[in-house]
Amino acid sequence: MENKKYAKIVKKVKGLLAIAKDENKDEESQSAFLMAQRLMIQYDIDKADILEEGEEAEPIGEESVTVYKKLFWWERTLGQIIAKNFRVKMFYNSKRKNGDQRKKTKVVFYGFGKDLELAKEMYILAYEVLLYHSQKYIDRWYEDEEVVRERYLTESIKASYIRGFLSGLEARFEEQVAVLTERYEVMVLIPKEVEDSYKDYSKEFGVYNSKIPPVTVENAYSKGYEEAKRVDFTKKTVGTDYSSLVGHYIRFSEGVTKGLIAEVIDISENQLHLVIMNTVSSGLSTDNPYFYSWILNTEHDFEPLPMTDDYVQLFMGYKNNKQYKNQIAEALSELR
Repeated sequence: MENKKYAKIVKKVKGLLAIAKDENKDEESQSAFLMAQRLMIQYDIDKADILEEGEEAEPIGEESVTVYKKLFWWERTLGQIIAKNFRVKMFYNSKRKNGDQRKKTKVVFYGFGKDLELAKEMYILAYEVLLYHSQKYIDRWYEDEEVVRERYLTESIKASYIRGFLSGLEARFEEQVAVLTERYEVMVLIPKEVEDSYKDYSKEFGVYNSKIPPVTVENAYSKGYEEAKRVDFTKKTVGTDYSSLVGHYIRFSEGVTKGLIAEVIDISENQLHLVIMNTVSSGLSTDNPYFYSWILNTEHDFEPLPMTDDYVQLFMGYKNNKQYKNQIAEALSELR
């Protein structure tokens, strides 16, 4: 990849990882984290290039697969299935924040670097496919049964479907293991060096008990199993979902748009729906900005900004400024 394009992708990855560090919103953090990982895989980004100045590289041998969050039972089961089939070990890293008694946990893979990359990619692909198909099945189920949606019933349907999907996924990997081994030039069995190292590394690890819900909707389980068996994980279908940027801020970094700050209001069909804060055009400044709506393709050069960025704080401050409220409201109305 040419240096200029590589640098652009690195900027996006850094911005997304900054968003992922905001643990106040688990779903947004996880989405930004996964998106950053996809970009790194898709464009073969060297981890050393996304480290901030003075930041040390992670120890060789382990790779975070999720952010710290309240893990769903199926995220843990999915991690175990991937680890079993892709030459890595899996463990959990937990912590409590600021005296909070609620523990947050992340999934971590342990193994050789090349194996970690493949295992992480497969986890991300399977994670997104599972969510997509489970939601589609739930919608179809209610439509076919013609009953009112009810939370407990929805959770039962979803849990049964996911149980089946994970069973089908495990069977699918077993069928495709020969193809994957040939394509990625890896063996499936965990290397002895990794087993020995992990045995020593995990001596102080505790036991993590995971309660798996029962199958209560048999047809949901069967459908989940059937649909997972049809998924082809030998194809590298790494895409880029920018939905995690909604409600966040970006800065353009090239051409006539360089320096513009924007809030992402919505994303549809690879287009960013934006409210722009222009402080760089003639006659404008941070003391005299101009706000307007804009729709732009996601391929345009930009970098996500952490909420702590000075320009983000400036933008948020102007939302409550009487002088600019009408401009911002008008821009929003044009996008809706």
